Parts: sequence; C-alpha cells; structure tokens
Amino acid sequence: MWYGWGTGTCEQNWRATLTEMKARLREPWMLHACLPGHLEACRELGLLGKAIYFPYNLVESEPSAPLTDLRLAKIAEAAALAHDERLCGLQGNAQTPLAQLPNIAAIARAGWVEEPPPDAATILEGLAGQLLVRDAQVLKQGWLALSSEDVENCAELARRLRELAAVESARGPLALIVGEWQALVMSDLATMLEIHAAAVRFADGAADGAAPQECAGLLGVYFRQAAAWLEHTGYHNVRIVDHESYRHNVAARSRHCRRDWGRNGCCVTFMSPRSPRRTGPRGNTLRCDRRVRPGQTQVRLIAMLIDGTRK
Repeated sequence: MWYGWGTGTCEQNWRATLTEMKARLREPWMLHACLPGHLEACRELGLLGKAIYFPYNLVESEPSAPLTDLRLAKIAEAAALAHDERLCGLQGNAQTPLAQLPNIAAIARAGWVEEPPPDAATILEGLAGQLLVRDAQVLKQGWLALSSEDVENCAELARRLRELAAVESARGPLALIVGEWQALVMSDLATMLEIHAAAVRFADGAADGAAPQECAGLLGVYFRQAAAWLEHTGYHNVRIVDHESYRHNVAARSRHCRRDWGRNGCCVTFMSPRSPRRTGPRGNTLRCDRRVRPGQTQVRLIAMLIDGTRK
C-alpha cells in the first residue's frame, strides 16, 4: 500500500481498495502497510493479520546519496508499533546496504526479538564485533561520532578506520558473508567522518566570527570532500547531501551568516543534478564558487551539482 489514487481522499481510496481485495481475492494473500494510516484501515476491515509493516524510507531514504544515517530510534519506534499491533512481519528497504549496516542490524534484530530494543551503543557494539575481531570499539565510535561535534576525534577515528580496513587479520566473522566489502565499511565510514568534520569546522569557524573569506575557504573544503565522495560512488540523483550528519551544521550556520552578512553576503544552495538551473560544461561535481566584489567584503557562496561530464 502507498498513497494510491481514486476519486476520494487517500483514506477513502485505501478502504475502498481493501474492501474489494477482501471480497474478491483468493487466498492466500498478504499486503505491505507502509503508513500508520494503512494500519488503521486494515484494523477497521479486520486485515491486520495479513499486514506486514513496511515503513518505506525508514532504513534509508530513496533516492539519496550513499551516506550513513543512523536511524536507530525511529526503527525502534516502528518495531514497537509492529509488535503492539501483532503484525505478522516487519520490513525495510535500503539502496546502499554497506552504508546503512547499522540500521539494517537494528531492524533485523527488532524483527526477530520482541523484547525492548537495546540502546544505540549496544547495537553498534554488536555489529562492530561481527565485522572486526580487534579494535571493534573504533568502528563503533566511528558510527557514533557522526553525531558529535569533536572534529579532532572524527579525524583520528577516520585514520584508525583506514588502518583497520587494510589489516586482513582483523576481519570478523561477518566478513565471511560480505567478503572484501568488509574493508569498504570502514574506509567509507572514514570518508563520511571527514565530510562531517568539514561541516563542523565551517560551522565552528562561522560561529567564532571568522572572516567571510575564511568561512568561504572552510565551506569550499566541505563541498570538495562531498563532491569527491559523490564522484567516487557515481551517485547522480536527488538528495545529494540530505542527511543530518553532513548537512545540518552547514545549513544552520549558513542561515546565521546570511543574517549577519546580509542577503547578498552569503548564499549557500544545494542543487540536485536534475535542477533546471544547470550551467556550464562541468558536471557530476559539487562546486563552491567564491566571488568577492571589488571594494566590498561580501562573499557569495554557491554550491551546485550539475549534469554533464567533469572536464
């Protein structure tokens, strides 16, 4: 079930369709309920026993750039709803399973174990111990650091993760399943930590009163690192940097800069590859363009992702 179509409201269309399915479909059949409203409609029609709860975009938004986005609390809420309603299953979707392994581990556990889910640190510790037989705490702390403001710690964890990725003897039992991709989990997380740290550096610099030119330089580092990751993964779709760990610091601090420097002093724009505002031959890259007008201290910051082939 999704939003659907028809002559009535979404809720009316859901009920009408389910009524027809109940009357006309031969057994056996089941359905995916993706929204809380779907569950309400199923409850009214006595179909909860056929419903698998499939909160679409819970594990990972689709489409979005391949960046780890910890959603353990939301997954726990969805699992609790499925258990409370005594549904027959819980399902999630992910485009980039290596990047979203923590979320996949959380929903997998929630689908099989009815007891209250453990906290995030416990889930991450268990997953890290399956991927590494030594220094698993480094991987666990790396995931947790995606929501921290400690730039130096992010840099140190990124360095140690890259070292561990190169040590074949450190591979844990889960490496028997994912094979060489086990090393990618750590090296990719190292890159994500560097993108997150660059975002925090810009936010800290702007908050500490750094000059516009210095802020532009910090923002340029952030965008270049994000662009390099997007080019490495080949992702050319919408939601290029749509995850809180990598976007929030830049977006929030940019609003402050716009207020402090004026409307033309700071303009930070995230553009999707399909945006009609595309220009020039350069493409598949995230660009920071700095423009200082003669006789003025204003800096205009524009980040854009455009179609084409990078020259």
